[in-house]
Amino acid sequence: MEKHFEDTTGKSIPDCKPSLELDPNLDFKVVDFNSDGKLTRDEMNQWGEKACVPDELAQQIFDAGDADFNNEVSPDEYNAIGEDTDMENVIDKVADKTTEGEDQYEPVQLPAFRHVDSNADGQLDKDEIMNIFKQEIKRRIPTMSDAAISSLAAEHQQELLKDMDTVDKNADGGLNEEEYQSMHQGGMGEELSEAAAADNNLPDPDDLKREYVAAAPSPAGAAPPAPAAAFLARE
Repeated sequence: MEKHFEDTTGKSIPDCKPSLELDPNLDFKVVDFNSDGKLTRDEMNQWGEKACVPDELAQQIFDAGDADFNNEVSPDEYNAIGEDTDMENVIDKVADKTTEGEDQYEPVQLPAFRHVDSNADGQLDKDEIMNIFKQEIKRRIPTMSDAAISSLAAEHQQELLKDMDTVDKNADGGLNEEEYQSMHQGGMGEELSEAAAADNNLPDPDDLKREYVAAAPSPAGAAPPAPAAAFLARE
């Protein structure tokens, strides 16, 4: 967003440096500057300025939390937004890395298990997990080609499947419906922390032209790549 302004106007904006400590899960009291038990839009902008988060993005997160549309966010509303399951949380963490610079607040909201269990065997295998990840990238960057999405997903496959070990509670190499629905409690504190940790000076990936480059073949005699993760190792 900063780069877009600079490219459009020719004016330079100094890089922002946070003036408050960034916590992995921001406590409500940190944003409630006047300690009255509710968050206002002005407080959200005040926090965004201190955390180097653009007002536009901070207000989108505020809107997501303001469930009753009264222009205030209560502690209960503060704790209610974001990813609802461990599966969504893992997908979000890796997808965020592929869409740095995105100026939209886009939490992961996955469909019911039956819609992603494409072979209806009651388990999600590696291919089904990667399809979910690709669909999330496409949702965030609709201008990206299928080939570019596949290439990008392949770059992050090892990391994604390794993180899925935390969701695969029974360590059987697949995700059943119960594991898929395992609850995650992050709330607005986690969403704000993620926004503050992101590089908000990067260009919006929706505006970039991405080229797909096929991976070069491995040299003769080269050792095969290591398994992506313990998760889903048995197929």
